[in-house]
Amino acid sequence: MADTDVAQLARRRQNFWWLFLLVLCVLLLPLALVTGVLIAGSKDDEGVPLFLWILGGAQFLTLLLVVAGLFWLRRRGVGWAQPPLSMGVDRQRRKAIFRSIRAVEPVPQADQEVADDLARRMSRQRWLALYLPLISLPALIGFIAGDRDTLDWLAVIAFLFMYASLPFLLRDVRRARRWREQYGSPES
Repeated sequence: MADTDVAQLARRRQNFWWLFLLVLCVLLLPLALVTGVLIAGSKDDEGVPLFLWILGGAQFLTLLLVVAGLFWLRRRGVGWAQPPLSMGVDRQRRKAIFRSIRAVEPVPQADQEVADDLARRMSRQRWLALYLPLISLPALIGFIAGDRDTLDWLAVIAFLFMYASLPFLLRDVRRARRWREQYGSPES
């Protein structure tokens, strides 16, 4: 990633959101763990089993290790861990760049680097069209085979919206690839 003002701002914004999510998880995960363990312990007279405390601590430690690993990978220069350059521009400019890519139109020269990065990231999202239906398949089979409650119906509605959005995802992938072929930088 280029070391421009846009890239530095994108890095700072990504740091803010990662730290915000980490603090949120650090505050909520122990609260959820203690609540769950106390509920489990109140159901019998033996108290809380030790393995529940160990399991909760392992989940908390795993979360911290994942976030630390993401920071480490980004610092080492791993491409997918780098923030999108579009995080470093304001909302109106980002929307204009996105519209230009979706319409397969050129962008101003000042936005070329951000548009190249955004088009490259958009074209790599094709795997989602295959992955998302596969992960939802067991839930849909369980819905068809089992008893249905309100949460099951909400999940099916969410899955239907997801399946309905897949053609639009694939359309955006095709348009981003065409934009990269026509207007993208040779090194992108």
